[in-house]
Amino acid sequence: MLTSQLQKIKNTTNTFNKPHLSFEAQLEKLKNRGLCVHNEAFAIKKLSHINYYRLRAYFWLFQHPKDSPKKSLFLDNIEFRSIIRVYEFDAKLRRLIFGAIETIEVYVRTQIAFCHAKEYEAFGYLDKENFSCDELIFDSVFKGEL
Repeated sequence: MLTSQLQKIKNTTNTFNKPHLSFEAQLEKLKNRGLCVHNEAFAIKKLSHINYYRLRAYFWLFQHPKDSPKKSLFLDNIEFRSIIRVYEFDAKLRRLIFGAIETIEVYVRTQIAFCHAKEYEAFGYLDKENFSCDELIFDSVFKGEL
């Protein structure tokens, strides 16, 4: 049912009309907008591995403002490799942050499970009386509705 609803939305609201571009054509488009590319093989490899639209968010940092007559054009002397460096820094930062978040999450979940089991035994989580939360929420969680 959800699939048919999504397809209906797609069919009625899809106004996307951009043509498919090869990686070489994507690179040419970037160069035509003023991006400096010193190693085309490297740039095509990155476009084929990362995706033009994923990198596009990083392009905006190095382009003229959207309200400028030069919008979509790159600022002077911006190199493709510089954009890749920013992308790679961001990816490393995300991995560090998510790694830290995972460590914190596992610790907090462990403490909650330990304290709850100590108070209510191993299967105490199955008894809604051991929780002080709205019954509707509790029932929804245990029926798999949330």
